[in-house]
Amino acid sequence: MKYWPSGYYVESTYQDNSRFHMAAVNKDGLYSTVEILLMDEPQTVLLDNEYSDYYRISFGSNDALWTCHESGNNILTWADQNVLYQVTTAASLNEAIYIAENIEMG
Repeated sequence: MKYWPSGYYVESTYQDNSRFHMAAVNKDGLYSTVEILLMDEPQTVLLDNEYSDYYRISFGSNDALWTCHESGNNILTWADQNVLYQVTTAASLNEAIYIAENIEMG
């Protein structure tokens, strides 16, 4: 990850053969997370569809689902070939997009 919103620091990281998860938190206890799933095999992804509004958006060359949760969290979900990405943050949609644009696969 090349970018987290100002005041956020990495709290935890998890990785296995098909999943990567990184969580960052700020001094107010608000989280931003990045999830990356390899879709070589069938995967189940759960979306909280209560108290949420959904929108189709584009950023860069990506078409994404933007979930605006009543808690104030912004969630971006998109796929690129066989990789599914999800950014969840209490920060603004613009910050969520900037986090997404700065994910580095390596």
